[in-house]
Amino acid sequence: MKKTNYLIGGAAALVSIIAISGIALSAYAQTPVKQGLMRGWNNLSSEQKAEMEARRTERNSEREQIHAAVSQGYAAWAEAIKKYRGENAPILKQVNADNFAKYAQAMGYVNEAETQMEKARTVLDEIGVDGVGMGMGMGAMKGNRGGGMRGANCQVE
Repeated sequence: MKKTNYLIGGAAALVSIIAISGIALSAYAQTPVKQGLMRGWNNLSSEQKAEMEARRTERNSEREQIHAAVSQGYAAWAEAIKKYRGENAPILKQVNADNFAKYAQAMGYVNEAETQMEKARTVLDEIGVDGVGMGMGMGAMKGNRGGGMRGANCQVE
């Protein structure tokens, strides 16, 4: 008799947990969030938004300076990395004077890919296609650097 009561109580508790989880998940799924990398943007204060924008602008500036240093050779690139990422930046352990030419070649390909992504964004904007998945399936086509065309709406024949 006691075992039956424990089983019934345990089953009731499990059903309650599942029901509460389902309700919470349903409520979360219906909460509107901004798509892409800036989910929850609308929940931020003006000060928080300004701070995030300032950090993004600063990081973009640093990134551009590091990319520009690639064309100036290993020494200039390494100094830029140290300036913006620190003396012990992990990339400095992977890229050295001996393999820098290959690294620079790869960065050229990255720049070409970014240019192609900008072209793709322009064309899709022109034809009114929005929310094509670029990256994690979040519809982050706009403003997402480094994503791949993997969205369900992006089929090439």
